[in-house]
Amino acid sequence: MEMYLKKTALLLTLSAFLTAAVLPLGTAAAVAPADAGLSLQVSPSPIVLTIKPAEKKTTELKIYNAGTNTENLRVSLQDFKVDKSNGRVTLEPGPPPEVRNWISFSDTDFSVKSGESFTQLVTVNPPPSAGFSYSFAIVINRQVPTRVVTGQRAVQGSVAVFSLLNIDRPGAVRKLAIESLQTEHKYYEYLPARLTLKLRNNGNSLLLPAGNVFIQRQSTSNSPISVLAINPNALYLLPGVSRDYQIAWNDGLPAYVTTQAVANAAPQRHLEWNWRNSHFRIGRYIAHVVVIYNDGQRDVPLQSDVKFWVLPWRIMLGALVGLLVLLIGVAAIIRVIFGMVKRKRPKNRA
Repeated sequence: MEMYLKKTALLLTLSAFLTAAVLPLGTAAAVAPADAGLSLQVSPSPIVLTIKPAEKKTTELKIYNAGTNTENLRVSLQDFKVDKSNGRVTLEPGPPPEVRNWISFSDTDFSVKSGESFTQLVTVNPPPSAGFSYSFAIVINRQVPTRVVTGQRAVQGSVAVFSLLNIDRPGAVRKLAIESLQTEHKYYEYLPARLTLKLRNNGNSLLLPAGNVFIQRQSTSNSPISVLAINPNALYLLPGVSRDYQIAWNDGLPAYVTTQAVANAAPQRHLEWNWRNSHFRIGRYIAHVVVIYNDGQRDVPLQSDVKFWVLPWRIMLGALVGLLVLLIGVAAIIRVIFGMVKRKRPKNRA
């Protein structure tokens, strides 16, 4: 299992929250106009480690100053909580009590010149009783808060690197379950068809779900129409947490697209006829889900199905009206021809 986690560590992010590498944190404050703002780039982010109990491990955290001034910085641990019902993350004040005594930094206070990088060493030294998984945030901010000037506003921020720690010890339970699979609607006029897959980690260790959604006509079909990835961003699922994975099938003609003309403008949804896509979708479809996770010994597949319909009723109604008009026109032509033939037919003499 340790090798499995190491291979995927560079693709990871928090299952409950992260889709970006670093999360800027901040509140509105009044600052001097000469302050260019905190601009840091941190890697890797997030940090994911797998170690054994009582094993000491050190990893590097590189901090690049993309701002224009030298930054005097401070690094610290901070706790965060995950709402198990919706997967939302909330930062909490202070370090997490379960890990604060066995995580340390090479330089609590340090400076980084503009355009340069600093390597912070993060050492993890868990006790023999540690297990099975832990999560915490490494927060980087200025040693001295920015000077406040009355009447002027800006954003004073920090950078938080979310970290996951998996303890490889006997008794680890890795168990994934599909809680639900449903579509946004039972009937769609046009694509996209949106699906929500809800997964839950019922074990005590980190899980990395993977798999695909196969769009097909029959659940036993060997030739799917489309194949969609379930977890393309490789989001980890924390123990005891459920997460909704959103999947959209939009491979069809026509299809609704959402665009934003300018920044901060309201998104606009409109029907697009992309003639390079020749797939006209109509009828019943089945979304066949195959989720795979590693239970520590082997890959375990989970499967589920959901049915939905694509019925472009306005196109169907227009086609029906057109067919009726055509039939009426053909019938009228036949009547005219029949009348002409009947008039030209000689009458029988008495």
